[in-house]
Amino acid sequence: MLTGWQISGPNEAQWHKLDPTGKYEGAWNRGASYLTILFEQERTPEPVVAALFADVIRCRCTRASCRSR
Repeated sequence: MLTGWQISGPNEAQWHKLDPTGKYEGAWNRGASYLTILFEQERTPEPVVAALFADVIRCRCTRASCRSR
């Protein structure tokens, strides 16, 4: 698991590496937020991003799918 703060809004170029189609932009494109990245077993081949609360973003991915981006 990795955690950290997205203090002054998103770095769109970096987020587009995890979400190239913009499918989850509504979850990650916000101001200051707390970010959690959960590395899971082979549950899903692509990263899945969700806004859990107003200021909390969760990204679930396998180590391989996150590393390849």
